[in-house]
Amino acid sequence: MTGLLCLFLLTLAPVSSGQKPTAADVDALVKKLKDGDAQVRLAAAARLAQSGAEAQATVPVLIELLKDQNRRVRSRAIHTLERIGTEARAAIPALIEALSDEETYIRVYAAGALASVGRDGAADVDALVRKLKDGDAQVRLVAAARLTQSGAEARAALPTLIELLKDRDKRVSWLAGYAMVRLRGEARAAVPALIGLLKDGDERDRSLAGYVLMNIGPEAREAVPALTEALRDRVVRVRSTAAGALGSIGPDSAPAVPALVEALKDEDERVRQWAMGALGRIGPEARAAVPVFIEALKDERPDVRERAARALEGIGPDAKDATPLLVGILKAGSWSNRIVAVHALGAIGPGAREAVPALLRTLNERERLMREAAAVALLKIAPETESQITPALLEQAKAQIEGRDIRGIGPGRGHELASNRAEALNHVKRGHKFYGQGDLKSAVASYTKAVEIDPQYADAYHYRGVIHHARADYVAALADYTKAIKLSKSPAEHYYGRGLTHLDRRDYEAAIADFAEAINLDAYYAEAYHARGVAQLRKGSYDAAVADFNRAVEIIPPVVQAFGERGVAKLAQGKVDAALADFDEAIKADPKDAVNYLNRGLALTAQGKPEAAEAAYREALRAGPDDPRMLNHVGYFLVERNKDLTEALRLIQRAAAAQPANPSFLHSLGWAHFKLGHLDEAERYLRESVRRDGASATSHEHLGDVHARRGNTRQARDAWNKALSLTVEAESKARLERKLSDAVKK
Repeated sequence: MTGLLCLFLLTLAPVSSGQKPTAADVDALVKKLKDGDAQVRLAAAARLAQSGAEAQATVPVLIELLKDQNRRVRSRAIHTLERIGTEARAAIPALIEALSDEETYIRVYAAGALASVGRDGAADVDALVRKLKDGDAQVRLVAAARLTQSGAEARAALPTLIELLKDRDKRVSWLAGYAMVRLRGEARAAVPALIGLLKDGDERDRSLAGYVLMNIGPEAREAVPALTEALRDRVVRVRSTAAGALGSIGPDSAPAVPALVEALKDEDERVRQWAMGALGRIGPEARAAVPVFIEALKDERPDVRERAARALEGIGPDAKDATPLLVGILKAGSWSNRIVAVHALGAIGPGAREAVPALLRTLNERERLMREAAAVALLKIAPETESQITPALLEQAKAQIEGRDIRGIGPGRGHELASNRAEALNHVKRGHKFYGQGDLKSAVASYTKAVEIDPQYADAYHYRGVIHHARADYVAALADYTKAIKLSKSPAEHYYGRGLTHLDRRDYEAAIADFAEAINLDAYYAEAYHARGVAQLRKGSYDAAVADFNRAVEIIPPVVQAFGERGVAKLAQGKVDAALADFDEAIKADPKDAVNYLNRGLALTAQGKPEAAEAAYREALRAGPDDPRMLNHVGYFLVERNKDLTEALRLIQRAAAAQPANPSFLHSLGWAHFKLGHLDEAERYLRESVRRDGASATSHEHLGDVHARRGNTRQARDAWNKALSLTVEAESKARLERKLSDAVKK
């Protein structure tokens, strides 16, 4: 959520400050507009775009920037001139030249700026029409640009705009066409003239005609024969706009299907793309193209598969032969490919029945849009599956099918950014940069600056909480997450972050409560189920842990770590076979994680298969050759089996060298030395292990074994009695009681 929000904010705040530049700033910015670095010029132009008429003194420099090699600089200069408005009239000739820019969007922006800069207050249509007929091309261009920004005036001036399609100045004809584009279907009176251009015009005329017809849409149906012929034009741009126009016209373009199918083999990819889209919009009448689309679904390129699936969606039931491939994409494709495949399967309807199992599984997607699409598809393919769809999801799916909106989402952004949010965001971005570099202190300082500037910035508190957590400053982390929760309208992620902090503090009840809140806010928050399962596992609530891990792996995509942790919970429950199956799943999901092999070895040991267990432990060591946990565990396993004791000691020594204060590693060292007969070293390490972890029954027991080997019976009994007081397992208790009984006999 916070990552998406940051991306959203970035699009709203392209400049370094939300304040308008003062007059004193303008001179410095003008110098930067002449800098050799395009990024410097771009930033200066963006800053000036905030100043409006105050920057009119910069017009000469902005005119020069319209010739800049960097298209973003040209674009920003155009926007700045548009904001300056009529005070930038000196830029009219340069903006007219920009109407011939190689970039289409630059030409569109230039038309808008020309309309703003050239505005003279005349609003009546008659005045504009007179100017459209003026002998001065500049006058005609400004008037035509004005019409590209207007709906009502352009409608009234349509007859004159149709005449201007043949204007001797191609920039005038382009603007006339662009003004018609804004009218869409209301420009249908221009269709005969556009057909004429398509047949007899030059390259630019033919391309313009196709573009305008594309935007007129179904009302341009009489152009189908001419557009079909244009699919064979020698100019790529003409062929692609013709295909696009046929698609916009829709089902009435059915006579063009054979030509569009042929266009799918065009040498130019743009033509193929437009042709594919056109066939999909024509619908069932394009069924002849289904075999081609089925082949396209096999293409390695996701964009090709997506367009093919969209086309098949338009064709509907006659595309049923594509069902197996669409199901394959649903199971393993990219998100965008998968959701389009779901839509296509729904359009095929009952003929796609073999997709039902995959669609039912998709009801567990994390993404709401994917869940809703799957529910809609299921209702269309197999209505009897309604009972397997949750009530809320079912209601939303039915609303979509019926064309209703039950979310109550109105227009607008739903919230307003604080006026100083842009400045605070810059500090957040710096914090992200420092965090990525490992400079946590500077990251905290940057996030702190952000919340000082904007105290309502929930995500900034969250980010600072992440750093505090990473630095083990749990009190500060909890305070920041709590503040973020209070400020946010969507606090699920903040509850999750606070829960993780409680988890690391070993406050499992508080962690479980926070993860539960996150789940209440988002029932598909797989990470929250996983984390709550970890908390339940650590507090010994194995049934609850398994239930949460089950949910974490049901949601798509699953939290793969939950497989291994679910196996640990099942192993603790004594369900060894089920645990082993989970460890195998964990290895399949992440074959590089050494812990998965280690857990598998534990399960095999519990099954009484020491040879297989050793093989699993050695796999763990190969996956984590320098991991102290793996080194110690494999070494201790060998010691317990009295096998390869010299190798075992070497492995444990490497673990202890990495973590010399770890009581488990010290215990392993002592036990290895005991097995090798090194009693002095054994006693030294075991005593240190007990000193550091007095709650370890095994360390006390093994220290007693050392004393017994030396004949110190009283000390041995003291150690074994301590071990017995710490032991809860029946088997261990019985073993210690036998040792104590034997010691008494001696």
